[in-house]
Amino acid sequence: MDLTKYFPGSAEAKKSVVHLLVVLVFYAIAIWAVQFLAGILSIIPLVGSLAGLIVSIIRLYIGIAAIVAILAFFKVVK
Repeated sequence: MDLTKYFPGSAEAKKSVVHLLVVLVFYAIAIWAVQFLAGILSIIPLVGSLAGLIVSIIRLYIGIAAIVAILAFFKVVK
């Protein structure tokens, strides 16, 4: 199963340990940035609830992408 098709950044982790670390650091910064933006938007009542839902979905996607990156590095997935 080609999971890197759904998580394109994870395909870069196949090359070397440095690429894997760069991808994982990028994912961590992306999660931080999205969480920071949601924290700012949480001041507005209705928008804050919607932002919290969207952030949860994005964090789940990035978390799965990080797992796929690690599995791609160990050549478990294509």
